[in-house]
Amino acid sequence: MHWHDRAVCSNSCCTIPRTGVTVTERTFRLIVGLVLLALLYFEIHYAVLALIALMTIEGVTNWRVPVLLSKVRGMPNMATASCNPGAAVPMFRYSFEAERMLRLIIAAMLILSYIVYPETLWFLPWLLAFAVLGAGVSGVCPCVLGLKKCGFR
Repeated sequence: MHWHDRAVCSNSCCTIPRTGVTVTERTFRLIVGLVLLALLYFEIHYAVLALIALMTIEGVTNWRVPVLLSKVRGMPNMATASCNPGAAVPMFRYSFEAERMLRLIIAAMLILSYIVYPETLWFLPWLLAFAVLGAGVSGVCPCVLGLKKCGFR
């Protein structure tokens, strides 16, 4: 088995074999950023509203696309896979996941800038699209890091 046949994890001890392409939160952010940029560029308003609805539903229900696809394909969820089963479980201030809160923040900012004040905040959807795309490309999302620092799971 080669290094690229193993699942990527924060520790080097994770040895969950892959059986295909895994949709991680990073990949999902990349896709959402690209789709949002395309929808804004081509001015497909109903699709932007559908993306806002998807983000809102994911944030409210915690039925996130990467997690659901992992379950459907029978693959372990890389967001919840534990690399060190003997490690102590950290305590969090809130039992709300940071990824879930990120989706609610994105949906709220898009509703505010795309629906409520489109004339004044026309640049904010573009800024969000580039920020989410950058988080997907780099693998580092400053918003998620800040939310985790605030006590979200």
